[in-house]
Amino acid sequence: MKEKAECIGSYLEVVEMKINNANVVISKTEKTREWMPYDNNYNNIFNSTDTFFEVSTLEMWPDIMFRAIDYYAEDHTPVRGSSPEYALIFVIYIFLTTFFIMNLFISVIVDKFTIEIKKR
Repeated sequence: MKEKAECIGSYLEVVEMKINNANVVISKTEKTREWMPYDNNYNNIFNSTDTFFEVSTLEMWPDIMFRAIDYYAEDHTPVRGSSPEYALIFVIYIFLTTFFIMNLFISVIVDKFTIEIKKR
């Protein structure tokens, strides 16, 4: 498990090749590291809303759930399965949004559509 401070900065990438049983350095390149969050995250209200909407449409929601389950602490790298209680939150959210609110929304649209058809 690494902290954010360990994952930012630069490092030296050394490319070696074995020639006649001796390691020969071919190149040394300084590379920079960045701390990049996942595209679907809860870091601000806009990303949270987008992520919750994507989960409610059931589009790739298991991937988002597994990333949430791997959450360890702020500014730390993910640790596999460190927060399994988040799975329950996702299941409850999916039941509430997908099966209840979306069906309610669709039923209102169908009801309005039938009213418009009866008017003609």
